[in-house]
Amino acid sequence: MKPESVDQASNGMPRRIGGTFEPEQGLVDLDTIRGSKATQGLTNSRSGSEMKTCGPEPFFGVTRQTARRYIGDWVRTKQQEYWRATSGIVHGKTFIGKPCRKRARELLQPSRKQLCIITGLMTGNATVKEHQHKIGVLEEDTKCRLCGIEQETAGHILRVCEALDRRRQNLFGRTKGDPETYLIHSKPLMLHGHERAITQIKYNREGDLLFSSSKDNKPNVWYSLNGERLGTFNGHQGAVWCIDVDWTTTRFMSGAGDNTFRIWDCETGTEIGMMKTNSSVRTCNFSFSGNMAALTTDKAMGHNCEIFIMDVRNVDESLSQADPILKIPINGSRVSSMLWGALDETLLTGHENGEIIQWDIKTGKKLHTAKEHENLINDMQMSKDSSMFITASKDHTAKLFDSDNLMLLKTYKTERPVNSAAVSPILEHVVLGGGQDAMDVTTTSARVGKFDSRFFHLVFEEEFGRVKGHFGPINSVAFHPDGKGYSSGGEDGYVRVHNFDPSYFEYGFDY
Repeated sequence: MKPESVDQASNGMPRRIGGTFEPEQGLVDLDTIRGSKATQGLTNSRSGSEMKTCGPEPFFGVTRQTARRYIGDWVRTKQQEYWRATSGIVHGKTFIGKPCRKRARELLQPSRKQLCIITGLMTGNATVKEHQHKIGVLEEDTKCRLCGIEQETAGHILRVCEALDRRRQNLFGRTKGDPETYLIHSKPLMLHGHERAITQIKYNREGDLLFSSSKDNKPNVWYSLNGERLGTFNGHQGAVWCIDVDWTTTRFMSGAGDNTFRIWDCETGTEIGMMKTNSSVRTCNFSFSGNMAALTTDKAMGHNCEIFIMDVRNVDESLSQADPILKIPINGSRVSSMLWGALDETLLTGHENGEIIQWDIKTGKKLHTAKEHENLINDMQMSKDSSMFITASKDHTAKLFDSDNLMLLKTYKTERPVNSAAVSPILEHVVLGGGQDAMDVTTTSARVGKFDSRFFHLVFEEEFGRVKGHFGPINSVAFHPDGKGYSSGGEDGYVRVHNFDPSYFEYGFDY
């Protein structure tokens, strides 16, 4: 560009001459367009429109309305992006969805007292019973004062409470705001290979195989990716109560109501060894190394409950005659669930009376005991690093314990018996499965029976999601080893395999 210079026009007005343009090429003087000489202005404008454009400025006109519309759309887009990217605001995002000017005007009309109630419900810090109980203001029962069914939390008032169905329909367009619609949108795999209720499901270490047992006599193994049934383990003559697979996925064990404990070859499905017991085998587990197996029997037919530790390194037909490494008679309440402790040095047992006992497998003596549950412990599952374990109890709670000293860490409350619970291997989440007792299922609907998987935050003990689907109580739940899905088995005989969608991993908890 050449230096800017000023030339004197014939009419005495200054004319700019800049760039590579010369005066005779029709350079437009904007001052003359604003002048009172309309004819000269029009002539100069026509000349200017025929000019070749130069520089970054636009070469076509934009009306003020168009510019305002484009700017407004850009502002709204940025506002929505900011809304989605902002952490927290869980209740608000769930029901508002996206910023709305009409809703904003409506929210500015209520009184200050009404706005306090709205804000409290959206943030979870409202004067609801559960929140008051946590901060120590309320010590009485925390069940909802409107429906009397579940714990009175902000989430319950906004999403679930049946007494507010009509108001919820008017405000949000639906009677229920269950958060499972924001967690899992993909259709689960439905595995139906059992004729009776599912008793337990377990993944192998890699997660490519899913094993299931039921009250029929044939444990099944499935491909977890597509739900194809790989085969069955035939041999039991009674309900199969417990199953487990070793870490190499070469051997599979099962215990049943036919008073037998069996070990199978995973590849061929053939029985390797069998051990007869005096009563039903209620629980069984491989040790972490896979060299030992632990099993417990029921207290029945005049026989006490017993714990057996077996050497299973070289299993063959002689297993039925082999002596156990350790045998512990239980004189009190029977064992209903069991886990191996860290380094295969201890054994953890959950009992019918709600007691948890840690055993030293070298001496067979008790190391620690804890009595935090008030009723039968249905299930116990370890966390990925074995530092914690979670229990599921008939007393409507699941509890998290330290696996070394049995110290109670967290409690997750529900309104129905909890049959199974699992800890996510990658996130601070736990999933609970249960529902109304199976004997009462035919007298109530699925909605009242609460046959759904419930997701809680591991640290804050707050429920943030539910997944429906089963037509009866859920008897067993298990996270996939990679944490990207979970499975549940129910009284209806179905195993449902779920894969989490991206929104599950993007979910952030308010704190």
